Amino acid sequence: MKNILCTVLLSAFCVCVYAQEAPVKKTSLFFRYGKILSAEVCGSRPAIENPTPVMKQTASSSYVQIIFKPDRGRSLSIHDFALVDASGKEYPCIAVAEGDKPYSGIAWKYPDLDGKTYCRMLFAVSSADGEFTLKFKLFPTRIEEKNFKLKSAGSFSAAGSIPADGKLILPDPPPPPKPAEPEQPAEEKKEGEGEKKDTEGGDKKEGEGNGENPPE
Repeated sequence: MKNILCTVLLSAFCVCVYAQEAPVKKTSLFFRYGKILSAEVCGSRPAIENPTPVMKQTASSSYVQIIFKPDRGRSLSIHDFALVDASGKEYPCIAVAEGDKPYSGIAWKYPDLDGKTYCRMLFAVSSADGEFTLKFKLFPTRIEEKNFKLKSAGSFSAAGSIPADGKLILPDPPPPPKPAEPEQPAEEKKEGEGEKKDTEGGDKKEGEGNGENPPE
């Protein structure tokens, strides 16, 4: 009975330790304007009402839609962010939208967001491989945004379909560092080892080895 109880307690302890050390799989990411919930790439461009000349000229094989929940009081425009790939190439935002409203060349800015309604940003990219980040473009900043990956989709998800905890794909966390190896105790020297005795080699006779002749 005692052995069974010890086994149960040991198993419970191992489960608790594993739960503390196991990395938590995140599905959203905080950034300057709030929390990114989704990043999808699609081969067809969504409809844009009243597109501007720049929007009409934009042609790409892939389009990226970022859905995020803004902090209350934020504003959003097409000039705020660029999408940056692993090589450092920047892709400007070509359209923004609030909630599930259509993209529009007229609604290029949303001031004083309520902090509840999701927002969308649209980018045209030449490649969807690797990791991406959002770069703030209005002025220089030291805030470093985190990377994320793009999820391939046949068509973009509606903002209302994204759960509150998000559907973002994040890079795998780095492996935990290897535990330091315990230091080996220095070997104890045996008593007298390495010590030279004064009498080592025998006692010298008087005058021996000093180049002087012994007294007659």
